[in-house]
Amino acid sequence: MKMRLRGGLTRWLLPRLLYGRHHDTRSGVVTLSVVREACAAVEALLARDPTAALNECELQALLQVELLRLLPYRLEASLSSEVIARGHHPALTIPRVFRELKPDGGRGGKEVDLAVLQDRPQMVRGKLNGAPSKFEPPYAVIIETKIDASAVATLAGRNTRARPNVLTSDVGKWRPYIDHGQVETVVSVIMTGQPEAYAGLPDVITIRRSPPAQNCAFQGRDFDPWPQIDAALNEVAEEYRRHPVGCLREKDFESRLFGKLRDADFPRVPFWLPDGSCVGIDPVRAQWSGEWSLSLGRGRRHDLVVLSPTGRSLLAELELKTSHSDSHNWFRKREVEGELQAMQHLIEEGRLQRGRFVMFRYGEALWEVDAKSLFSRFPDVEFEYVCA
Repeated sequence: MKMRLRGGLTRWLLPRLLYGRHHDTRSGVVTLSVVREACAAVEALLARDPTAALNECELQALLQVELLRLLPYRLEASLSSEVIARGHHPALTIPRVFRELKPDGGRGGKEVDLAVLQDRPQMVRGKLNGAPSKFEPPYAVIIETKIDASAVATLAGRNTRARPNVLTSDVGKWRPYIDHGQVETVVSVIMTGQPEAYAGLPDVITIRRSPPAQNCAFQGRDFDPWPQIDAALNEVAEEYRRHPVGCLREKDFESRLFGKLRDADFPRVPFWLPDGSCVGIDPVRAQWSGEWSLSLGRGRRHDLVVLSPTGRSLLAELELKTSHSDSHNWFRKREVEGELQAMQHLIEEGRLQRGRFVMFRYGEALWEVDAKSLFSRFPDVEFEYVCA
């Protein structure tokens, strides 16, 4: 039997015939089932490698990668009048999953850990400076994440239960958005070694974490991660140029790079615990806190790193930034100068082999003279400018 589909019906019905129930979000329950499926996939990963996520950002990255896999098709999008229109991109499409969106916009707005958009054409909204930053509500699902133990506690096999009122607060702050029709469903996802401790809590999905094996084997051999890093950056840059509002915040780029570098399957490296024992972990880490207090005079959290075979230094660091407006010049900001200064210092001390600052920009390149002047002061730090 032949079936012919016409016009708008084709655009609405065909994805549902191809992909099934995940693409009917008239009820938030259906999209929530996809979130549960993504959580189950992350739980299965943690069963194989209990060290796969050691902080909330790594958990969010893993969840976003899984959600994008489960919701692979893209939505049609248009720009609202306050967003700068780049004329060479008249037709826009976007994925359904974003990190760190601010539904209210602005510096003081609430920030979601993960947001799943409704299955419909989307309107991209912007900041006062014209940068794309959010979408026309309602949102299908907002996800708040928690881990009930620190990285060291996780690797040592200790469990410290998160306070139920914290989970309630995470979900509760979005209740007014549900009441006003801006969000369909809000859920808290917690990674824990004791999922039974959270049984019966409403709007909570648990991801079970198993304790890692102490003194487990790790390969500890030399490897060069940069061919895979360059390949991952090229893939993400090409996707960004095709879909320039498909990633809005640094964390959207971070998730994609994190997933691709994890797929590279680098040799495991040791993580040393305070008692002198160690655990073998994947060297690709996100939002990794380096123990640089003595070297830098302060702590430092890296966007993406690849740890060295000793586990005590870095083979690679990627610092990510986005620049979507025509008025916010990062190359004149103290924040960026401080990041470059820290990377240069770690390279000079032999604690970082190679570091690269990557700027993703919605629009054509701007402020290149300022960029050249700034990076000339930190000659060992590489710079990549990805424009869409």
